[in-house]
Amino acid sequence: MSVQALRQLDLEIEERRKIVEELQKNASLSKSMLNLGQEQVDAVMNIVNNALNEDRKKTFRLNIIISGASFMLGASLTILVALLVR
Repeated sequence: MSVQALRQLDLEIEERRKIVEELQKNASLSKSMLNLGQEQVDAVMNIVNNALNEDRKKTFRLNIIISGASFMLGASLTILVALLVR
């Protein structure tokens, strides 16, 4: 029983060590971001905004295509049903 308890304790210690490493990595990144100048911050914001705008354009086009296809399918089915009902 004590061997199993030691293994469990060792696993918990390892998990916490990984969490601490991740937190240290995040803290380091945060510190480096604090040291960025305004010009660098603006450059990063421009890159992020450009990526988001590209995604928005792709999504908009895809929505238009899906809406058009749905409309055409609905219209076709409506016409087909109307012809079959007669």
